[in-house]
Amino acid sequence: MARSRTTRETTPAATGQAAGLLWGAHEAGLRECWRRIHAARLAAAAVKLTAPAVAVGAGSGGLFERPTPALTVARGVAVVDVVGPLSKGADLYNWLFGTLTFGQLAELVDAARRDVRVTALMLRVDSPGGTVAGVSDLVEAVAACRAAKPVVAAVSDLAASCAYQVAAQAGLITVDTDGWVGSIGVYLVIDDLSRLYEDLGVAVRVFASERDPYKGGGTPGTPISPEQADDWQRMVDEMGTEMIRSIFAGRAALRTAALRLPDGRVYMGADAVARGLADAVASWPAVLAALQDGDFALERLVAAAR
Repeated sequence: MARSRTTRETTPAATGQAAGLLWGAHEAGLRECWRRIHAARLAAAAVKLTAPAVAVGAGSGGLFERPTPALTVARGVAVVDVVGPLSKGADLYNWLFGTLTFGQLAELVDAARRDVRVTALMLRVDSPGGTVAGVSDLVEAVAACRAAKPVVAAVSDLAASCAYQVAAQAGLITVDTDGWVGSIGVYLVIDDLSRLYEDLGVAVRVFASERDPYKGGGTPGTPISPEQADDWQRMVDEMGTEMIRSIFAGRAALRTAALRLPDGRVYMGADAVARGLADAVASWPAVLAALQDGDFALERLVAAAR
C-alpha cells in the first residue's frame, strides 16, 4: 500500500514564526557580540583588585537571577559595575552574561555606604540604559551613598538613557576619550498588529468596563485609536519629566547648561564635558587610581581636562 505524501504550505503565520526565529537568532548574536567587546575592553584595562571582598544579599531569587556578587573593595574604594541593558527583573541575558538588576546594584551601593572600610564609591558605567521600572531604586541608593561618601561615575564607553540618570547622581562624572553619554529621554513602542491579524482572518475585540475605556489598549490585533495614542504620550511625557527631575537633582549645573533637555542625543568625550554632561575625560583605571590615592575630588583629572 503506497504512502501518500503530504504537501506543506507556507502560511503567513508560519512565515511570521520563521521570521521571529531568525530575528531571535540575530538578536542573540548582537548580544553576544556586545558582551565580547565589553569583556575585551575591560580585560585590556584591567586593574588588579586584591583587597578582601564583602558579601551582600542574594537578590530576589527570580528564575534567571543569580546571587548578588560580593562587593569589590580595594584600598578603601568600592567598585560597582553598571553594565549591559538594565532592568528591574532578571532575564536570560542577566543569567548568561552575569549582569545585575537594578535591585542587585542598589544592594551593592547600599553595602558600600554602610561599610566602614569604604572611603569612596566608583560606579564603572558601560550601559545603553534600560527600563523605567526599577531605576528609581538605584537612583535613590546612589544619592544616599553620595550624601555619606564621595561617589564618582566613570563612564567606560557608554552611559545612555537611564544609565546616565544613575550616573548623574554621582558627585563627579568622568568619561573615556571615545566614550558617549546622554540619550536623555523616554520612549515607548506599541505595535499596531491589527492589519496583520486582519490579513490572517483573525478578529480581536476587547470588552472593557464602561467607565474604563482605555482598559485593554494595545492588545495585539486591535487597532490603536487616537485617544489611546494620546494617553500613551501622556504617560511617556510624565516618565520623561521624572527622569529630568532626577537628573537635575543629582546634577544641578545642567539646569543652566546650553544643552536643551531632553533631546535624546549622545555626546562623546570632551564634547560631553563642554556641555556639562560630564566633568572630565579620563579612563576608569586612572579614576580608580586617583580615588585610591585619596583624590576624591579628582582635581588633577578635572584640571587636566580644562
